[in-house]
Amino acid sequence: MYGNRVVIFSIDGKQKSTIQLQKCPRGIAVEPIHNRFVVIETYDPKVKVFNSDNSLAYEFPTVPADEVGKPHSPRTRGVAVKKDGTILVTYDQGWVYTEHKPSNGELLRTVPVKLCPAQLAVDNKDRVIISNYGARPFVAVTDGNSYTLFTIEPTILGKPAKYCLDVYADSSGIYVTMLGPRYKGHIHHYDLDGRFLDCLVRGLHNPLGITFTPDGQLAVADEVSVKMFHKV
Repeated sequence: MYGNRVVIFSIDGKQKSTIQLQKCPRGIAVEPIHNRFVVIETYDPKVKVFNSDNSLAYEFPTVPADEVGKPHSPRTRGVAVKKDGTILVTYDQGWVYTEHKPSNGELLRTVPVKLCPAQLAVDNKDRVIISNYGARPFVAVTDGNSYTLFTIEPTILGKPAKYCLDVYADSSGIYVTMLGPRYKGHIHHYDLDGRFLDCLVRGLHNPLGITFTPDGQLAVADEVSVKMFHKV
């Protein structure tokens, strides 16, 4: 974020390349149809889509032109991609997320949700999983539209987590990063119906991003490093 860049590493942690940006990059997601990746920046109203060789494929605005630069104009907060390549974006204002065409970023629709969305993910059933940005930490699992199927309210030692940060989902379940007592980060694993299965990792420093590599390693981005964990 604060270095204003995206750094690409191999799975074994060797740095491969860097993309210099300007506006505090906040989130990244892979767009599988065209083998591209999508980057949002906190202070830039445009979403950037890069080719696999790190060249810029295109960028598209998510905030109306007459709102750009105003003190309370919405800023992008999270990004995810559906299996068909549709790009999903959340904002720090408004109880919505937007969906965009993968070929050019054209707005497809605006989806209202009953929470202030932070990070989001899409599971293998095209359900959209969204973490709430606010005083009440929870994760909503939606039908991919506006309907909430159920919510997950993470607890640590019997008490509600302080914040839900990032979410990830695949056929093995739903994964949530969160802050607990003394702001130590935990990662919880839930099944596809929201039932708690396990606390995978604890004691992390502000885990802001989570994903899995193709060979099953858990990758966690905190404020100072990327930590890799073997699946057991």
